[in-house]
Amino acid sequence: MARPREFDIDEALSQAMVVFWEQGYRSCSLDNLIESMSVSRQSIYCAFGDKHSIFLKVLELYRKENLTAIGEMLKEQGSPITVLHSFLSYAIAPADERNCPEGCLVMNTALEFGTSDSAVTAEIQKMLSGMERLLVQIVARGQSVGEISIRTDASSVARILLNSLCGIRVLQKAGTSQKELKNIANALMLILAA
Repeated sequence: MARPREFDIDEALSQAMVVFWEQGYRSCSLDNLIESMSVSRQSIYCAFGDKHSIFLKVLELYRKENLTAIGEMLKEQGSPITVLHSFLSYAIAPADERNCPEGCLVMNTALEFGTSDSAVTAEIQKMLSGMERLLVQIVARGQSVGEISIRTDASSVARILLNSLCGIRVLQKAGTSQKELKNIANALMLILAA
Protein backbone atom coordinates (compact mmCIF):
# COMPACT_ATOMS: atom_id res chain seq x y z
CA MET A 1 0.00 0.00 0.00
CA ALA A 2 1.38 3.39 -1.01
CA ARG A 3 2.01 5.98 1.69
CA PRO A 4 -0.10 9.13 1.46
CA ARG A 5 1.68 12.31 0.35
CA GLU A 6 2.86 14.42 3.23
CA PHE A 7 3.07 17.69 1.28
CA ASP A 8 0.94 19.94 -0.87
CA ILE A 9 1.96 19.52 -4.52
CA ASP A 10 1.05 23.06 -5.62
CA GLU A 11 2.83 24.59 -2.61
CA ALA A 12 5.95 22.53 -3.36
CA LEU A 13 5.79 23.59 -7.02
CA SER A 14 5.36 27.24 -5.98
CA GLN A 15 8.55 26.98 -3.94
CA ALA A 16 10.36 25.33 -6.85
CA MET A 17 9.06 28.08 -9.14
CA VAL A 18 10.88 30.74 -7.13
CA VAL A 19 14.15 28.78 -7.35
CA PHE A 20 13.89 28.27 -11.12
CA TRP A 21 12.84 31.91 -11.56
CA GLU A 22 15.82 33.22 -9.59
CA GLN A 23 18.47 30.75 -10.75
CA GLY A 24 17.30 29.53 -14.14
CA TYR A 25 16.94 25.89 -15.07
CA ARG A 26 20.57 25.03 -15.72
CA SER A 27 21.93 26.70 -12.58
CA CYS A 28 19.35 25.09 -10.33
CA SER A 29 20.32 21.77 -8.76
CA LEU A 30 18.05 19.07 -7.44
CA ASP A 31 19.48 19.84 -3.99
CA ASN A 32 18.29 23.46 -4.38
CA LEU A 33 14.82 22.16 -5.17
CA ILE A 34 14.78 19.69 -2.28
CA GLU A 35 15.74 22.47 0.12
CA SER A 36 13.22 24.99 -1.21
CA MET A 37 10.37 22.52 -1.50
CA SER A 38 11.02 21.03 1.96
CA VAL A 39 10.44 17.60 0.49
CA SER A 40 12.66 14.53 0.60
CA ARG A 41 14.52 13.40 -2.50
CA GLN A 42 12.43 10.21 -2.60
CA SER A 43 9.18 12.18 -2.36
CA ILE A 44 10.27 14.41 -5.24
CA TYR A 45 11.04 11.40 -7.42
CA CYS A 46 7.73 9.74 -6.50
CA ALA A 47 5.61 12.85 -7.03
CA PHE A 48 7.34 14.47 -10.00
CA GLY A 49 10.11 12.35 -11.44
CA ASP A 50 13.23 14.26 -12.39
CA LYS A 51 14.24 17.94 -12.42
CA HIS A 52 12.97 18.40 -15.98
CA SER A 53 9.53 17.06 -15.02
CA ILE A 54 9.41 19.42 -12.04
CA PHE A 55 10.33 22.31 -14.32
CA LEU A 56 7.55 21.50 -16.78
CA LYS A 57 5.04 21.31 -13.91
CA VAL A 58 6.32 24.68 -12.62
CA LEU A 59 5.88 26.26 -16.06
CA GLU A 60 2.36 24.85 -16.27
CA LEU A 61 1.48 26.20 -12.81
CA TYR A 62 3.01 29.59 -13.65
CA ARG A 63 0.99 29.73 -16.87
CA LYS A 64 -2.30 28.84 -15.20
CA GLU A 65 -1.83 31.24 -12.28
CA ASN A 66 -0.69 34.12 -14.46
CA LEU A 67 -3.29 33.76 -17.17
CA THR A 68 -5.99 33.67 -14.50
CA ALA A 69 -4.58 36.80 -12.83
CA ILE A 70 -4.07 38.65 -16.13
CA GLY A 71 -7.56 37.67 -17.27
CA GLU A 72 -9.02 39.12 -14.08
CA MET A 73 -7.05 42.36 -14.50
CA LEU A 74 -8.13 42.79 -18.11
CA LYS A 75 -11.80 42.05 -17.36
CA GLU A 76 -12.06 45.06 -15.04
CA GLN A 77 -15.01 47.26 -15.86
CA GLY A 78 -14.54 50.75 -17.19
CA SER A 79 -12.41 52.27 -19.88
CA PRO A 80 -10.52 49.55 -21.82
CA ILE A 81 -7.55 51.87 -22.47
CA THR A 82 -7.35 52.66 -18.74
CA VAL A 83 -7.54 48.95 -17.87
CA LEU A 84 -4.80 48.21 -20.39
CA HIS A 85 -2.65 51.03 -19.03
CA SER A 86 -3.12 49.73 -15.47
CA PHE A 87 -2.07 46.27 -16.65
CA LEU A 88 1.07 47.67 -18.29
CA SER A 89 1.84 49.69 -15.17
CA TYR A 90 1.62 46.50 -13.12
CA ALA A 91 3.81 44.66 -15.63
CA ILE A 92 6.57 47.25 -15.38
CA ALA A 93 6.38 47.60 -11.60
CA PRO A 94 9.54 46.56 -9.73
CA ALA A 95 9.63 42.90 -8.68
CA ASP A 96 9.29 43.73 -4.98
CA GLU A 97 6.01 45.54 -5.69
CA ARG A 98 4.76 42.49 -7.59
CA ASN A 99 6.06 40.18 -4.85
CA CYS A 100 8.09 38.02 -7.20
CA PRO A 101 11.65 37.59 -8.50
CA GLU A 102 13.04 39.88 -11.22
CA GLY A 103 11.86 39.52 -14.77
CA CYS A 104 9.38 36.91 -15.94
CA LEU A 105 9.81 33.16 -15.60
CA VAL A 106 8.57 32.58 -19.15
CA MET A 107 10.86 35.20 -20.71
CA ASN A 108 13.81 34.03 -18.63
CA THR A 109 13.11 30.47 -19.78
CA ALA A 110 12.70 31.47 -23.43
CA LEU A 111 16.05 33.24 -23.32
CA GLU A 112 17.73 30.32 -21.56
CA PHE A 113 16.35 27.53 -23.76
CA GLY A 114 15.55 29.11 -27.10
CA THR A 115 13.93 26.24 -28.98
CA SER A 116 16.31 23.55 -27.72
CA ASP A 117 13.67 21.69 -25.68
CA SER A 118 10.37 20.99 -27.43
CA ALA A 119 8.40 20.41 -24.20
CA VAL A 120 9.61 23.71 -22.72
CA THR A 121 8.96 25.52 -26.00
CA ALA A 122 5.41 24.13 -26.10
CA GLU A 123 4.71 25.39 -22.58
CA ILE A 124 6.11 28.85 -23.43
CA GLN A 125 3.93 28.96 -26.55
CA LYS A 126 0.85 28.07 -24.49
CA MET A 127 1.57 30.99 -22.17
CA LEU A 128 2.16 33.44 -25.01
CA SER A 129 -0.94 32.26 -26.91
CA GLY A 130 -3.05 32.59 -23.78
CA MET A 131 -1.79 36.11 -23.17
CA GLU A 132 -2.45 37.04 -26.77
CA ARG A 133 -6.05 35.79 -26.55
CA LEU A 134 -6.63 37.92 -23.44
CA LEU A 135 -5.06 40.97 -25.09
CA VAL A 136 -7.20 40.51 -28.22
CA GLN A 137 -10.31 40.71 -26.02
CA ILE A 138 -9.35 43.97 -24.30
CA VAL A 139 -8.13 45.53 -27.56
CA ALA A 140 -11.36 44.58 -29.36
CA ARG A 141 -13.35 46.05 -26.49
CA GLY A 142 -11.29 49.25 -26.71
CA GLN A 143 -11.78 49.43 -30.46
CA SER A 144 -15.53 48.88 -30.16
CA VAL A 145 -15.89 51.90 -27.86
CA GLY A 146 -13.52 54.08 -29.88
CA GLU A 147 -10.63 54.22 -27.37
CA ILE A 148 -8.14 52.13 -29.34
CA SER A 149 -7.30 52.86 -32.95
CA ILE A 150 -8.91 50.66 -35.59
CA ARG A 151 -6.09 51.28 -38.09
CA THR A 152 -4.91 47.74 -37.27
CA ASP A 153 -7.04 44.71 -36.40
CA ALA A 154 -7.30 43.58 -32.75
CA SER A 155 -5.19 40.44 -33.29
CA SER A 156 -2.28 42.40 -34.74
CA VAL A 157 -2.49 45.02 -31.99
CA ALA A 158 -2.52 42.23 -29.38
CA ARG A 159 0.64 40.71 -30.93
CA ILE A 160 2.33 44.12 -30.82
CA LEU A 161 1.36 44.48 -27.15
CA LEU A 162 2.60 40.97 -26.37
CA ASN A 163 5.87 41.67 -28.17
CA SER A 164 6.23 44.92 -26.21
CA LEU A 165 5.56 43.13 -22.92
CA CYS A 166 8.18 40.50 -23.74
CA GLY A 167 10.65 43.23 -24.59
CA ILE A 168 9.85 45.11 -21.39
CA ARG A 169 10.54 41.96 -19.36
CA VAL A 170 13.91 41.55 -21.03
CA LEU A 171 14.73 45.23 -20.47
CA GLN A 172 13.79 44.86 -16.78
CA LYS A 173 16.11 41.88 -16.47
CA ALA A 174 18.87 43.93 -18.13
CA GLY A 175 18.49 46.73 -15.57
CA THR A 176 16.60 49.37 -17.55
CA SER A 177 15.43 52.11 -15.21
CA GLN A 178 11.86 52.29 -13.97
CA LYS A 179 11.57 55.76 -15.51
CA GLU A 180 12.48 54.46 -18.96
CA LEU A 181 10.06 51.51 -18.65
CA LYS A 182 7.26 53.94 -17.75
CA ASN A 183 8.17 56.05 -20.79
CA ILE A 184 7.91 52.96 -23.01
CA ALA A 185 4.51 52.02 -21.55
CA ASN A 186 3.20 55.58 -21.93
CA ALA A 187 4.41 55.77 -25.53
CA LEU A 188 2.75 52.47 -26.29
CA MET A 189 -0.55 53.78 -24.95
CA LEU A 190 -0.25 56.91 -27.10
CA ILE A 191 0.37 54.78 -30.19
CA LEU A 192 -2.70 52.64 -29.45
CA ALA A 193 -5.07 55.51 -28.72
CA ALA A 194 -7.74 56.32 -31.29
